[in-house]
Amino acid sequence: MGQFLGVLTAGLIASSTYDSLNGVNGLSGWRWMYLIDGIMSSVVAILALLFIPGTPFNPYSLWLTDDEIILARQRMHKNGSDSNAHVKAFFDKSTWKTVATSWQVYFLSFINMLGFNTNNASSGSFTLWLKSLDKWSVGRVNQLGTIAPGLGMVYIIIVCFGADITRKRFAWISFSFIMTFLSNIILSIWDVPYGAKWFGFCSGYWAWSQSSVFNPMISDFFRRDNNVRSIAWTIIYVMGNQSSVWIGRLIWPTVDQPKYHKGFTTCAAFSIGFAVLILIAYIPYKRDERREALLNGIYIYNSKHGEAPDVAGRKIDTGVQSHKDFSDKESESREKQEATANVY
Repeated sequence: MGQFLGVLTAGLIASSTYDSLNGVNGLSGWRWMYLIDGIMSSVVAILALLFIPGTPFNPYSLWLTDDEIILARQRMHKNGSDSNAHVKAFFDKSTWKTVATSWQVYFLSFINMLGFNTNNASSGSFTLWLKSLDKWSVGRVNQLGTIAPGLGMVYIIIVCFGADITRKRFAWISFSFIMTFLSNIILSIWDVPYGAKWFGFCSGYWAWSQSSVFNPMISDFFRRDNNVRSIAWTIIYVMGNQSSVWIGRLIWPTVDQPKYHKGFTTCAAFSIGFAVLILIAYIPYKRDERREALLNGIYIYNSKHGEAPDVAGRKIDTGVQSHKDFSDKESESREKQEATANVY
């Protein structure tokens, strides 16, 4: 949401800056824009030091209460997340071995490379198309360019609330990229009605709408080991981010503006690829969750076939006993957690 709000306000600020400061003190409007951006960035950097809260087991927040920190720790425990406050060394061999042998790292890195190159709005194609129509001034073009990120904020709400309410994260991520595919396929055809072009450009931000669901989901894949999670998440993100640098240069050449047939076609292909692959990833994800279900206090067995819960490799005759075993483990874990909270 903040990213889209930044893109939206950037267009409005650029429009206002150009109209009111262009030529003032001998500086053109775009130079004033850089000065204003620099000042705003400095303010945000200072605010970040004050408002970033740290982690539940290593907090340094100035505004979170002790009760809120303890609640965050309890939620981590309930989710089966690694609650160890001590992070291993970056070059720990066991950590890197786990990362190197993880299917999630390779699979999610690949689809993230696709995802980072599906948004046609990042190419500036929308404003270039508006400018090519020769209907509006520079300031007005910048104002109209804020429509797409404004709608993007609505798309984020739809995807995030949809994923939370239905508990279907994979499905909603896939849906967002299907909408991105429709946006790009319309623009790749190009010779479509005027209204269809507006729909295509205004739907481009569906590509980024899923990031608030997809990025936390990456952490969920590696939630049982903080060190593995931090390294794996960084690798997956960097692989996606770096790809946008060189792929962008290949598919968005300036000479193709504003049509960008190669760019829109590539984005369409990457969009449908991401939509399909994220659904495929759901299969091994559920398999791994079943294997590790006991770590979350969940016993998986088919009572219709006379099966009983298998805890720590041994059969439990009654549900009462299995519940007791789990309660003992949970109580022991809570005692350790409360002791950590008291130390804090």
